[in-house]
Amino acid sequence: AKKREKFDKKSELKVCLPSNPMTLDPRLGSDVSSYRIVEQVFRFLVQKDTLSSIVPDMAYSWEMPDDRTYVFHLRKNIRFHNGSELTSEDVKYTFETALDPKFGSPMRYAYKEIEKILIPDKYTVIFKLRKPNAPFLSNAIIGIVPKRIAEKEGKEFGLHPVGSGPFQFVRWDQDDKIILKAFDDYYGGKPKIKKIVFRIIPDATTRLLSVETGEIDFLMNDFPPEYIDRFEENPDLKVMKHIGVIYE
Repeated sequence: AKKREKFDKKSELKVCLPSNPMTLDPRLGSDVSSYRIVEQVFRFLVQKDTLSSIVPDMAYSWEMPDDRTYVFHLRKNIRFHNGSELTSEDVKYTFETALDPKFGSPMRYAYKEIEKILIPDKYTVIFKLRKPNAPFLSNAIIGIVPKRIAEKEGKEFGLHPVGSGPFQFVRWDQDDKIILKAFDDYYGGKPKIKKIVFRIIPDATTRLLSVETGEIDFLMNDFPPEYIDRFEENPDLKVMKHIGVIYE
């Protein structure tokens, strides 16, 4: 549910999170709250569209010379929020740290068939697999981190992340809110919303009241289905329904 107004004319969008994120490091976060922040702050090698088909993101194209090799071609002049350029070195580092047992990434198992990663130039990444792996492209959806900053920060990177997405991290007040601001140099164009405030509201009743009173503008999935009729009857709210990927 969301408030009935055009968000593209708002300077601030208030969004509800049901819980405090585990981390804002895309290699470590596996919970819904973490991902909702990660998908705004980071960009991915590839992405899924609304029908779950694999589409380009940082890689504008790719090919398979054989059934165990993926060659990705990166867009040029993609900037991280600190101004540095996203290159094949950052992609390689992101996947290799996720593969490192010492790093403790929950995604490590998904990448276990990666034998080696080659970077012949700044904008080409080659993945060599041990054997054919059908879900490889789907598993390749992980936020790309800047190597130099992530190496320096270590596990602290997840507390103040730097990505290349449409919004950049500003502040995280634990158990209260996370603030993002528009990244003007985003490759996809300057965001129309200047700031997103993610309010952390664990209590379901409080979440419902918050959207009805206008304290938050956007609530996604985190309410009982029986409240849909109540929201639809509210002239100040707009309910949007889409097909999901969860079966119950």
